[in-house]
Amino acid sequence: MDIAMIIGILLALAVLSLLGYELWQDLREYLDDYWVDKLRRSAPVHLNLKNIRKIQNSIKGKDAFSFAVIGDTQKSFASFQKILQNQSADKFDFMVHVGDFTSSGRYTQYMNMVRFLDETAIPVVCGIGNHDISNRGPECFVHFFGPLNFYFDINSFRFIFINNTKKEFVPDIHELPGADHQYKPQRGMEAEQIDNLEPLLQGNQQHFIFIHTPPDFSTFKHHSFTRNSERFINLMKQHAAKISGVFSGHIHGHSELVSDGVTYIVSGGAGKKLHASREGITNKFNYVLVKVESGSVSHQVVFFD
Repeated sequence: MDIAMIIGILLALAVLSLLGYELWQDLREYLDDYWVDKLRRSAPVHLNLKNIRKIQNSIKGKDAFSFAVIGDTQKSFASFQKILQNQSADKFDFMVHVGDFTSSGRYTQYMNMVRFLDETAIPVVCGIGNHDISNRGPECFVHFFGPLNFYFDINSFRFIFINNTKKEFVPDIHELPGADHQYKPQRGMEAEQIDNLEPLLQGNQQHFIFIHTPPDFSTFKHHSFTRNSERFINLMKQHAAKISGVFSGHIHGHSELVSDGVTYIVSGGAGKKLHASREGITNKFNYVLVKVESGSVSHQVVFFD
């Protein structure tokens, strides 16, 4: 067999592999659309609502409770399981997942997460991440978990979840030439979301804020949201005395900073792959344990292998 024939065979195999991959992708898209369309015709599950009721009922009347914050499991249940096993030692009452529990927002990935949560004894409240909004992920999230933006109260504490994962083009009219890099889509919050958030901070409660992508601080560079980030940070600053923590994921590791009296915590190290360590970012698997006792809040990061 000469070299030309070998090259021809290899090229043919490459073409067949590419065609096979394209057909497989088309089949996945078809099946995903089929199941999501079928899902929309069935009764919503609303796991978040069910778990919030469990949490509120179990903590009602108590002046002390605790919860664990995790993020970015991305289909990996091994780390998730390790954290649940630590519950016997840490004694947390519930968990908050700040998003990216799927890798690409597929129906089957949502179903795997739902089945996993059905087998856990600890209630878990989930926010949505940028991987979870891929494909038809938002429709799956709304069906299985409920609204993308929501809040609930436990005693004098308010837990607020804001979806800041969607990329949008800033609606400016750019002069060309000269708008270099300004036309790129930016991940972030809508102005309406911040307008709706502000009244929720007006009461006497202390507030825990949960978002997936952290705000635009230099420590979080390349993994932060930029659209309306400054407005969000200013709003947190205005209500700093009533903000008990802003929690996010997206960065696969752990980080923490304090700005204008507000503590920003990243806990995105509960999945398979960690991001590289750099200044301000620790690349270790982790979750954050938050304790509330007699109105006082404390937290600690828990690293694990």
